[in-house]
Amino acid sequence: MSEQARSLYEQALVLKNSGNHLEALKRFDEAQLLIKEELGENSDHLEPVHSEIAIVCNVLSMAHLQREDYKLCAELLKKAELFSEHNDRIKAITFNNFACLFRKTNKLRNALNYLEMALALEY
Repeated sequence: MSEQARSLYEQALVLKNSGNHLEALKRFDEAQLLIKEELGENSDHLEPVHSEIAIVCNVLSMAHLQREDYKLCAELLKKAELFSEHNDRIKAITFNNFACLFRKTNKLRNALNYLEMALALEY
């Protein structure tokens, strides 16, 4: 991984840890695009970045759920699901958060389905 990509990743971690999740997400996105450009789509260096993107998307989605911004919440959860493809723990969290969204929007069957998928990943 290049020094620039490593720097972006480390900046993103600092931003995430300080609670600035939106800026962290931007830096993680920049880092993963740079890594893909340098090392290709299947680089092992992408896994930790993808996991961090999924975590930050989950955090942001729940903030938007509390604000009743359901559309942005759903978009962030879709991104989290995409980036948690190889991490069952984060994918289970994402499915649980989808269930929260569907429960809040009174789509109880969908909520139950996502809870069952999360539970299946946990076991």
